[in-house]
Amino acid sequence: MKSIKKLFLGLLLLGNLSSAVFAKDYGYFWVAGAMGYYDDINWGDDKTKYILSADEKGVPDINKIIRIEAKNRMYRDLSTTQDISKEFSFLLKQKICGNGRYSFTAFMTNDYPDCSVDNLIKKIEISPNGGGIYFELTDPIKAKVLGYIVLKNGLFILVEQIEVLEK
Repeated sequence: MKSIKKLFLGLLLLGNLSSAVFAKDYGYFWVAGAMGYYDDINWGDDKTKYILSADEKGVPDINKIIRIEAKNRMYRDLSTTQDISKEFSFLLKQKICGNGRYSFTAFMTNDYPDCSVDNLIKKIEISPNGGGIYFELTDPIKAKVLGYIVLKNGLFILVEQIEVLEK
């Protein structure tokens, strides 16, 4: 029930934000380890230590101020997050991402050439409506949690950037 409330609030906030404002200070970040089997993460991997993740308490509450490390990707709109989940589902059905080595984390961190979010991003950016669908943080940021988007395979957090922090 709590997840549904967070999803509803996230969608409500999304509807109230204009696209011009959204592109400046608001965006979606993927949260690792929050969705079970298909979102499994190897915590011993140095490649994933910067990734925003759920901890033993779960995800941060709405309106909480959090730190998001450099290298995380901020996606600009809801449709991109939905496309990412749909692509992963399609690749699972095609058995391209379908064995035990693959997870949503492996997809999002581009661990395997055939099962990679970057492949989808390349397709989107080639389309007439594509381009500039995300940016990778070069410095950590302080952000306010506005809501969550719970998708079939992953969880994304909607945040408002408050300030850029020093490395």
